[in-house]
Amino acid sequence: MVERITEIMACYDVMELISMGCPRNEYEPEAENIAIFVSRNPNATVWQIADMIQLTLLRYFSELIQIEACIGMAKEIKEYQEKRV
Repeated sequence: MVERITEIMACYDVMELISMGCPRNEYEPEAENIAIFVSRNPNATVWQIADMIQLTLLRYFSELIQIEACIGMAKEIKEYQEKRV
């Protein structure tokens, strides 16, 4: 799960880390935090996952990302989670 979330976050690259030349696994610490939340809350909605993404990015980068920017990532994470069950 962590690997997939890391890849999703790298694709969206909301903090522009990948575009600055960082490796694609740069979002792994944040992805681990989100993966724990998703694993512990299998019935979390897309909005709840998006909220967790937003909170995680705020915690790690001290920058508030608009929730709309997190929705796409949350949808992909939820779809991946549902396929694994």
